This record gives sequence, C-alpha cells and structure tokens, in this order.
Amino acid sequence: NMMQFMYLWLPFIFGVLILFVLSKMNVEETNEKIKSHLSPLEFKVLKLYLQGYSYKEISASLNVTSKSIDNSLSRIKSKLRSKLESEIA
Repeated sequence: NMMQFMYLWLPFIFGVLILFVLSKMNVEETNEKIKSHLSPLEFKVLKLYLQGYSYKEISASLNVTSKSIDNSLSRIKSKLRSKLESEIA
C-alpha cells in the first residue's frame, strides 16, 4: 500500500536530503537555510519528525491534526527537493 511505503521511506528520504545539505555547510547554517524556506509550523514539524516523533505525537505537541502534519511533511519534502535541485544545477 502506498501509505505504508511512504511511512517507511519518508524518514530515509528526509535523512538523505538533510545529510546532503549538511555536507555542504555547518549545522547552524543548515538550520537557518532550511528555516528560511519553511513556514514556522513546517520547521517545527520537521525538527520533531527528524527526532523520531510519530505523526500522532507531533500533532499532539503542536496542537494540530495528524492530517496537518502529513500535509506539512509533503510541503517540506517538495520545498527541500526544489531547493536542492536548484543548488545542484
């Protein structure tokens, strides 16, 4: 099922993206650069997600729905992919 596939591979994809960016600059620069491309909610969601929190835990922590977390992660993936593609080109 596609949702199971996404749940299994999304952390890996985010990890690879973050490692690529980290290899290009230091952590503080990376955080600021990523933060500049994301909304405050998206940045909070990304930080919690990369720390291993579940959608349910993130939604409870930020007082938003699990669907909002899912939407945020989709936007984050799209934004970071676009940014990385533009930097690679």
